[in-house]
Amino acid sequence: MKVIITESQYNLILENVGLPRYLLRRMTEIESLINKYIEETDPSDFGDEFEYTDNIISWVITDAGLDEADEDGEIRDLMIDLYSDQLFEEFFDSVGRDDEDDEDYDDED
Repeated sequence: MKVIITESQYNLILENVGLPRYLLRRMTEIESLINKYIEETDPSDFGDEFEYTDNIISWVITDAGLDEADEDGEIRDLMIDLYSDQLFEEFFDSVGRDDEDDEDYDDED
């Protein structure tokens, strides 16, 4: 199903997302780069889902030319918030979940 919205409605949505405009303008490029690295990178080459996610986000920031704008780490934090769930799932779909870690969390309850 497609929803048609006016330009002013679109701008209102973008303002409420809370992302800086310079980042919003590059979202298509960022998502394309993330998909590229998901396809080209073997998650089993990384120690865990955090290392995998951190590396992909670092590469995307560099390739998108955002590294100079990210001196304070704000862009990295935003991208982690936006894409970590997707990247974690990619990691787990490829490598599988470590059942021992899951049991440790169950014991804490």
